[in-house]
Amino acid sequence: MKNQPKVWLIVAAAALALSGLACGINTVKPTPTQVPPIQILPATPPPATIAPVNDMSGLVGSWLDPDTTGAVTTIVAQGGGYAVESVINPERGGNELTASNWSGGVLTWTYCVPDRACVTSETISLDGDNLNTRWTNDQGGSGNTTLTRTIPLSGNPQGNLGSYQDMIGSWLDPDTTGTVTKIFGLEGGLAVESVINPERGGNELTTQNWDGNVLTWTYCVPNGNCITSQTVSVNGDLLETTWYDDQGRSGSTTFERVAGTGQPAFSGADMSLLVGKWLDPDTTGTITTIVAQGSGYAVESVINPDRGVNELTETSWDNGVLTWTYCPGGMHCIVSSSISVDDTTLTATWAWEDGGNNGTTEFSRVP
Repeated sequence: MKNQPKVWLIVAAAALALSGLACGINTVKPTPTQVPPIQILPATPPPATIAPVNDMSGLVGSWLDPDTTGAVTTIVAQGGGYAVESVINPERGGNELTASNWSGGVLTWTYCVPDRACVTSETISLDGDNLNTRWTNDQGGSGNTTLTRTIPLSGNPQGNLGSYQDMIGSWLDPDTTGTVTKIFGLEGGLAVESVINPERGGNELTTQNWDGNVLTWTYCVPNGNCITSQTVSVNGDLLETTWYDDQGRSGSTTFERVAGTGQPAFSGADMSLLVGKWLDPDTTGTITTIVAQGSGYAVESVINPDRGVNELTETSWDNGVLTWTYCPGGMHCIVSSSISVDDTTLTATWAWEDGGNNGTTEFSRVP
């Protein structure tokens, strides 16, 4: 019985230990009604902006493929990206482009050489006047090519320092024996109508392109070389251009406005003079009727008395230039654009809509 107190002490100690353990467990595991506090972490800073591996904003232009006999690829801006407009080899002529795609910052295009391979190219990187590309063809060939800009970028940015409308007119190339290039407005843009040297005669123009800012054209001298020119800026009666030829030469030329070709109508003339009826002297009596419309002007009708119907198909007013198209039955559709107007005469360019003939007409006002 002397050990009994000791037993009770052991039992009491065990009970106390179990009670403490129960309390400890209750503090570790919360009851269902207890919510652990939410720890608010500091905001994660946004990731740093990573510059693109390569800036392709200088893609617009014409690019020579040195691995060919002069093939030139012309790239234009389109939407939020870029597109290939043409692939032309001067020896073969004609646009050989079949497909173009801009995706993920890469421009891909395909062109097919008649009776030979189709070649697909894609951009890798752009370094100033050098465009690095990779290519494959449908014959199993592949490789890399560095295209070179046909007209290198210079101190002056490409594009017109003056208003592009100021380029309309006839321009003398002082580095030639009198060659005159005639530029006119066409559907809100610019086009070259002719390149004529009075000693040789005949229109030597072969190709042209207007990308919204820069006008590029090529003409070929019979039994000579072909020259490609591109506008840089215009200042009054001086038109700055760069050029290169198919012999590998290049340079710059300041064209001089030919006296009497002046500024176009939208450079300050009273455009309300457009309203009225105008006789086309190059036809058998065709009358074009122009009316005021909104804040501009529109062609209402083009009627030849012999045919007796309104042959007008389209009219537009853009940047002070009135352009219209009419289609005589069984003949070419003709696109005209205003150049200048006064009390008695409306001067306009014209061209067949499907290419070919073109020229200038002085319409006479019909009382």
